[in-house]
Amino acid sequence: MSTPSWRPSPRRSRVRWCSRRCSARCSPRRPEPSLGIVRFLTVPQGEAAYDHGLRTPRSPSHAMNTSPKPPSAPSRKRRAFLTVGGLAAAGVAAGAGYVATHRDHALASAEFRDLPTALRTLDSLRTTPMKMRSGWDLPHVLHHAAQSIHGSIDGYPHPKPAWFQASIGSAAFSVFGARGRMNHGLQDPIPGLPTIPDGLELQPAIHDVMQALQRFDQHTGPLAPHFAYGALDKSDYARAHLMHIANHWDLIVPA
Repeated sequence: MSTPSWRPSPRRSRVRWCSRRCSARCSPRRPEPSLGIVRFLTVPQGEAAYDHGLRTPRSPSHAMNTSPKPPSAPSRKRRAFLTVGGLAAAGVAAGAGYVATHRDHALASAEFRDLPTALRTLDSLRTTPMKMRSGWDLPHVLHHAAQSIHGSIDGYPHPKPAWFQASIGSAAFSVFGARGRMNHGLQDPIPGLPTIPDGLELQPAIHDVMQALQRFDQHTGPLAPHFAYGALDKSDYARAHLMHIANHWDLIVPA
């Protein structure tokens, strides 16, 4: 067998590398280039640039693009919050207008236009049979009204948050006051107060609500904030109690 015509020179320390793929006799083979070199050779220079010593491609526009991003649209929760906040602010403004122009506006119900008239109307239940046409029965309604009146002196166990009282609650009371009548859930109990059952006796219920109104009329000390409307003076509290009873009175019919 003939010997190869080419042999590495013993005087050279470097190995000559073959620039093409060939047989095993040209070993040792040239080592594979590093990953960074491969990326540098295969990725067009217009698409990626490399920092010295880094193997991670970096877009030229990443460093040069300093233009601010366009503002994103507000989320659904944020839109709802802004809407409620705007309505609450409008309600507070409307409340200020009401205080200035409708503070002594007459109440819509003739039976509950003031405290003496309300006491006479309630006292008439002792001799005139009446009933509620739907919802709670009459004793339940009267005890419920008495609870609300006592709460204005003794306090309410579970008031609404302060932000609610100062915005939505205050705005609602302003609207009620401007109309001279209230509109509320006629079967909504006062939060935190004892549950009132149906089927109670009528005469004790009449006494309870009349005694509560008289106590309120004679009270000269500070008043607790309303659980929904917030801080009210005595005049506004009297209007709130009268409108409250009158709203329930809308459902009363002869027995």
